[in-house]
Amino acid sequence: MDFHYIVELVLGVAVPIISWLLSSKAKQQEKELDTLQTSILDLYSKHEADSQKLSALETKVAENHPQRDEVRSMVSDLKSYLDSRFSSLENLMRQK
Repeated sequence: MDFHYIVELVLGVAVPIISWLLSSKAKQQEKELDTLQTSILDLYSKHEADSQKLSALETKVAENHPQRDEVRSMVSDLKSYLDSRFSSLENLMRQK
């Protein structure tokens, strides 16, 4: 057996095997990349939906949240009402 014959034989067997292994690895990585891209798109879609929900919630909270002046007015009205009720109760107590 000649040395060149052995080298050709080894290369003749090794090159297709290495080529097949690289091809298989490339296909596997392509599938993984597709899966990752799908996951990223799903996460982005979920982020967009959550962002819209959060924006709607912020708007709803802002609409339902009374302003400071409104709260002061309500407290002042309550205080006036309670003062008048206690005054009338005090007057009733004094009369008896």
